[in-house]
Amino acid sequence: MKSIVALLLLPLLVFAGDEENQEKEVKEALEQTKALLNDTAFQNGYKSDPKAQEAHAKVKEIVGNNSRHQQEMYSISSEAFDKIVADAKGDPAKILEILQKAQADPKAFMRSLPPEQQARIRELASEIDKKKQGSSENAGK
Repeated sequence: MKSIVALLLLPLLVFAGDEENQEKEVKEALEQTKALLNDTAFQNGYKSDPKAQEAHAKVKEIVGNNSRHQQEMYSISSEAFDKIVADAKGDPAKILEILQKAQADPKAFMRSLPPEQQARIRELASEIDKKKQGSSENAGK
């Protein structure tokens, strides 16, 4: 579970705002980040950014090649990003601070999310665990 929560933060860390941007540019960047996380074309668009490639590779490492699980991961990340931006009042420095704290203590971050998001994370983690258990059982036969 801890790895799932930590992994949810990866796409957000890749697209964290730049402190030097002006307010309008920050708002646009935050909207673009959210759109990317919700866009199924993201899986193709990440290829031009090494940090995004690394994040996507880690997503695949955890969820495998299951595109539904990958999309759910990005969808949950997008919703978490909304909360982080709201909590930081759009301040890029505060957004980065929240992301760093969340990465250092994923359990505390998980508790800070609304119950609906927590439930989606638990459900996704459970589905992934079941699939991995099934794969390892089949490999042993």
